[in-house]
Amino acid sequence: MPDGSVHASLMTLGFDPSRGRVVGNWVGSMMSHLWVYEGGIDAAGTTLTLSTSGPAMDGSGASANYQDVITFEGEDTRILTSRQRQPDGAWRDLF
Repeated sequence: MPDGSVHASLMTLGFDPSRGRVVGNWVGSMMSHLWVYEGGIDAAGTTLTLSTSGPAMDGSGASANYQDVITFEGEDTRILTSRQRQPDGAWRDLF
């Protein structure tokens, strides 16, 4: 973590054939929210986009929409980008 403390997290993913979608969840020891995913892989097979909703990061108590985007770069490299939907509809990368 930014303050030097240690955390643990776990992401689970699977394919739900009845929905034709990738489903899963993510939980981290640094927060109390269980993030539930639904998404799919692009036509090129290089990007998995997982949509979810949860608490807004501004502390307002409101809910916000998020996506975790996993880009497959080669056989053993994955890049994870998290982003939040902005009021104007654009996506802003969180890290």
